[in-house]
Amino acid sequence: MENIFTHEGQVGHEVLFLFPVALPPGRFDGQERFDFHEDCGTACVARWCDLDGLDVPGGPDLFPAGLKARLRDAWDAQP
Repeated sequence: MENIFTHEGQVGHEVLFLFPVALPPGRFDGQERFDFHEDCGTACVARWCDLDGLDVPGGPDLFPAGLKARLRDAWDAQP
């Protein structure tokens, strides 16, 4: 996916390579958040989210635009 965006007044561009990932069954059960640090040391938190709760009023935004549809298509295509 290609994403052209504006952040703090500057136009940015990124290319995302998306791949399916299978996690070991049960490995992350009950773990609601993941704390990590970016290379520069900035603390970050990642959380599991239901697709239906993203990009809706009052919910978190998912970037880039179009990613939600791609994830939905991949989920729907699972056997």
